Amino acid sequence: RDESLLWRGSSNQELRYLSQRYNPDMEYEWLKNSPFEEYTIQEEQIQFTGFGGVFSENLKAVVEELA
Repeated sequence: RDESLLWRGSSNQELRYLSQRYNPDMEYEWLKNSPFEEYTIQEEQIQFTGFGGVFSENLKAVVEELA
């Protein structure tokens, strides 16, 4: 597990560029601007995407605040 990697959870995963539109030179800017975790809260439901998963301290704080 390596949390410093962009959009990956471990060093045995890699980003693949399927067209010329994106390339590895863009990764620094994405890393700087990409959220680590993203939440969508609607009524009684929280949708979560990100790398912290159910162990995310941020997710726990959001759930506690909404309770």
